[in-house]
Amino acid sequence: MTARRDYGPVQLATYLGLEQWQFSRARMAGLIPAPNRARGRWSSVVADDALARVDQIRAAAGSVPDLGAVRAAEVLSVRLGTVVTGNGVAELARRGLIPISDYYKGYPLYDGQALEAFADVAAAAIEATWAGHLRTADESAAYLRVRRSDLDHLVRAGLLAPTSWGHGPFDRRDTFSVPLYRTGDLDDLAARPDIDWAAVRAVRAGRRSRLAALPAASASSRLERTRPMPVARSSWKHEITIVIDEAELGRVTDECLAVWWHVAQANPADGFASATPGNLAETIGREIIRRWLTGVRPELWNHQGRHYYWHELTKWRDGESASTPHIPADPADTEANDPEGDAGHGGAS
Repeated sequence: MTARRDYGPVQLATYLGLEQWQFSRARMAGLIPAPNRARGRWSSVVADDALARVDQIRAAAGSVPDLGAVRAAEVLSVRLGTVVTGNGVAELARRGLIPISDYYKGYPLYDGQALEAFADVAAAAIEATWAGHLRTADESAAYLRVRRSDLDHLVRAGLLAPTSWGHGPFDRRDTFSVPLYRTGDLDDLAARPDIDWAAVRAVRAGRRSRLAALPAASASSRLERTRPMPVARSSWKHEITIVIDEAELGRVTDECLAVWWHVAQANPADGFASATPGNLAETIGREIIRRWLTGVRPELWNHQGRHYYWHELTKWRDGESASTPHIPADPADTEANDPEGDAGHGGAS
């Protein structure tokens, strides 16, 4: 098989025997250099050098990709030999033990390298799984052994707030309106010495709750933390920094170049106060045109030197001109190219 002269990102990952996420991690870690050929490609020299270090690259990239909560829980369950749930993973992230690396469709992805390196005792994961378990309002009231109305007073007073939201029976696919409460928060609430839980639990059904006397939290705080309103997962806000390196224009991929073009056009800088925004957009635009032209078949016959003269002659033939038309001398028909000296003098007799 003939060796390649250069490699794209997918081809190079395949050549090195790496998964695409391992290849991306290695690039971010600087273990694989930036493309050294046009259009975001690597030369065979760079590819062979990386292949010689592939064991080091694979070890640094790790063997666990960034995962959602459920699959991350499966990895931890196998590694620790105990049951870890998705809520337990979220709780570990809340405690700073497993970082969130990214989001996919609004859901967090947990750092695969942190999952692989997590070596805390199983008891910590078990406790996090318990504390992170989410319960509906009815389940939370049953857990505290109080009435649902008692729980509503705790929420009204700002002593308990939902940690997340779940689907209701009439919610759209991307809407979440059911408040979910963290078991750890319920345990903390049950341990408060300023609430006489025995007295609260002793009130019979239909009687006024002893928690009704609790002062209400501020309206803004209650609106922010507790109202059961639809929460769309698409409401995450992100701030992303994109660096455009003009020196790399000829080497980045077409996809990256397209992103840079849109970013340059969306640049909030005032293009009338500074030349930089306009110059940047023009530079990127010229690179886009250059790449496009390399794959476009050129038109060769739209304009030819003989077109004008032929048109004038046909007009004369068809009687459109009353007198002999003025036809500029063809540069080819000069005395320098007419050794007989007859050009323009009537030709042979």
